[in-house]
Amino acid sequence: MATMSAHANYLRDLGDELRRQAQAARDEARAKPGDAFAQGQAHAFYAVLSLMQQQAEGYALPLRDLALDGFDADRDLL
Repeated sequence: MATMSAHANYLRDLGDELRRQAQAARDEARAKPGDAFAQGQAHAFYAVLSLMQQQAEGYALPLRDLALDGFDADRDLL
């Protein structure tokens, strides 16, 4: 069974990786406005990260624990 620190490390790494991939997808979608796949991928990352932020708030989990501090899905991905 994993320790709590392993869970915390997993959540931080996952949040950081999803954030980076979402920003790359956003950049690609902006560079290729006619590419439906790029647009859909960017929207999917937005939906996931927005949900992560909402759930963290609901559980009173600091966004820094998910490497999402200073990040706002609406502002940074739309």
